[in-house]
Amino acid sequence: MIKYLNIDAYLVGLKKKVGLERDFKDIETLVLGSSHGQYSYVPKKGEYNLCLPSQDLYYSYFLYKKYCRKLKNLKKIVLFYSVFSPGYEVVKTNEGWRAFHYEQIYEIKPKYRVYRKKLSDKYEHFLPYIKQRAYSLRVRKNYRGENPDIKGKNVKRIGKSNPVVRAGGALKHNQRGNCQNLYVQKILELSQKYNHKFVLVLAPAHEAYKNALPEEKILFSDLLRIIDVSAGKICLLDFYKRNDFTDEDWWDYDHLNPQGAKKFTKLYHVLERC
Repeated sequence: MIKYLNIDAYLVGLKKKVGLERDFKDIETLVLGSSHGQYSYVPKKGEYNLCLPSQDLYYSYFLYKKYCRKLKNLKKIVLFYSVFSPGYEVVKTNEGWRAFHYEQIYEIKPKYRVYRKKLSDKYEHFLPYIKQRAYSLRVRKNYRGENPDIKGKNVKRIGKSNPVVRAGGALKHNQRGNCQNLYVQKILELSQKYNHKFVLVLAPAHEAYKNALPEEKILFSDLLRIIDVSAGKICLLDFYKRNDFTDEDWWDYDHLNPQGAKKFTKLYHVLERC
């Protein structure tokens, strides 16, 4: 049963916390979002990638809220936004155990009270084992939150997985509604309060993945409205509509491999200056 808590994923989240809190004074850019950001963005000096798999907008916001005042030199917040983001709530999925991770590592409680007791009852007895594993965790000095799980990611799965199935899973959450976009607005409010530049990245996706989905203006209609009424306070970098990558850059149909991540990050810095 212990595999359902995914101890390795827990240690990744803990590692990112240790690296972040050790280098508070050096961080000028904080990157948030799901695995699409974790696999895409290679942080350089002064940047920190706090993206984690299945990180929904609720957790992106509360991570930003938790650290925005502690990061005294923070100048920019980068948020990755994906097809599933408008309606995706991780605590309601089969990866709900990640909400237990957030509470134990970052002291961020699940959005819904009913899940707090449920997760605690299910996983709290694993805590002694988690602490035993965490005791031996080592985080190198120059760690900036870059993807710690790249083993095998150079081996492309293009053609081995089904882009229609992957896209369909994302669309299911997209069509649940726009409840999570509230947290985009909350991030915007905080960024204005602390005078942080807010860059929102529509995550890149393989053409076969996009071809299985409705057009962009339908998928992201509510988000685009929020950006429009923000009157330039959100800098949108739309990588979803671009086609900058070849099959050799993808691990699967919506995650870049390390080669693709280097290409993405280089292009990001070119576009973000524009």
